[in-house]
Amino acid sequence: MAPRGKLFAGFAAISLLAATLLGAYASHGMQSAPPAAVDAVRTAVEFQFYHGLALLAVPLLSAHLAPRWTLAAGSLFVVGTLLFCGGIYASYLLGVGAATRVAPLGGISFAVGWASMAIAAFIPASRRAS
Repeated sequence: MAPRGKLFAGFAAISLLAATLLGAYASHGMQSAPPAAVDAVRTAVEFQFYHGLALLAVPLLSAHLAPRWTLAAGSLFVVGTLLFCGGIYASYLLGVGAATRVAPLGGISFAVGWASMAIAAFIPASRRAS
């Protein structure tokens, strides 16, 4: 596996670990929090899980799809996780109210990451460059 693939796999594992712990906290440690706060944290956990699993697939897919576009997708999944999920966690768990302002940028990063993955899949093998 290429070094960047190992980096993505490592970030994915750490991200999935954090999502597991934060999901447990949302279910068991936020009992006195307002329901909207619990829902927001659970949404962030879900998105973190989806994109952590997607990030695990990036190194595998880069061997079969356009590697530049899969690299872009993986990078955007990381940025999306940090901005979307991180913004929600910082706001609802740490009390940094303004942090939710970056969440939409994270959502856009996720969407552009998926678009990048789609492009990677549709580039003909004869036009792929490493």
